[in-house]
Amino acid sequence: MPSSIRLATAGVMMSLIAAPLVAAGGGGGGASSMPSESAPQYDPVAEYQKGVAALQASKFGDARRAFDRVLAVAPKDANSAYMAGLASDGLAKPKDARKYYEKALRSDKAHVEARHALAIALVKLGEPAKAQTELDTLKTAAATCAGACASAAKLDAAVRAVSAAIAGQQAATP
Repeated sequence: MPSSIRLATAGVMMSLIAAPLVAAGGGGGGASSMPSESAPQYDPVAEYQKGVAALQASKFGDARRAFDRVLAVAPKDANSAYMAGLASDGLAKPKDARKYYEKALRSDKAHVEARHALAIALVKLGEPAKAQTELDTLKTAAATCAGACASAAKLDAAVRAVSAAIAGQQAATP
């Protein structure tokens, strides 16, 4: 794997520390004395926290299981889908990672980290044209932001990392 892709993947993995904690409904409040059989037997917020801790400890299988549990309860939570993608990347499963990143972007088209990670996954999968499309989207968002929005630094970093990954892949291809 070219060093530019490894560095870009490491940058995506480090961004998980800054990801906000999901607020998927963890409490109950209902007066029912018996849980329904279809209700999860775990707290999605606690599972999210377990997933983050597992990612930070490079326990990618544990992380993915935890995020999958969260997604079972909150299927449109972009951060949990993104984190499940990071876990899949850690397991060296870029196809699975792609699926999760795309899911995150279906819920939140402006999720910079998910778009960045999707572009890197596409490079790993040998799909530079699709990675370029994601890079173009990041560049458009960065130009629109013009350094004045809250995600300006993330956008600029993503554009640089994805550009380097695509260039590295093109240089490695005869």
